[in-house]
Amino acid sequence: MSVAKKSWLCACGDEWDEGMVIQAPTRGAAKARYVDEGGSDEFTAVRTRRLKWMDGFDPDSYDAQMAAMRHGWTGYTVRRDPATGVIDEREWYPDEMSEADFREFAELTGAEYPDRYMPEETRKQLEAGKETK
Repeated sequence: MSVAKKSWLCACGDEWDEGMVIQAPTRGAAKARYVDEGGSDEFTAVRTRRLKWMDGFDPDSYDAQMAAMRHGWTGYTVRRDPATGVIDEREWYPDEMSEADFREFAELTGAEYPDRYMPEETRKQLEAGKETK
């Protein structure tokens, strides 16, 4: 029997931005895994927040990152040029991004575009063949 995995944000105290997305069937299982992975020494110190919108994604995928950016989280891309070995790191700030920036992120990473969290108005414009900004 397959156990459905739900997505949880686990953190200690109010430090949500330093938390970790954990997939587990229950809140308790998510807290236990967070402790196992070194997020905290104490099970009772771990706080959780349910992330229904992250369900169905591999938390380490660029599709998950695209969904997170649509929900206001900062995204990151890291690419290494095989010829020179130079690493190109870039932070993506959703509150400063236009739809063209989301499209560029998808093109750079292979994330699905249009993604399921694209605003409905933008989706209608794309379907009508209109360019979005």
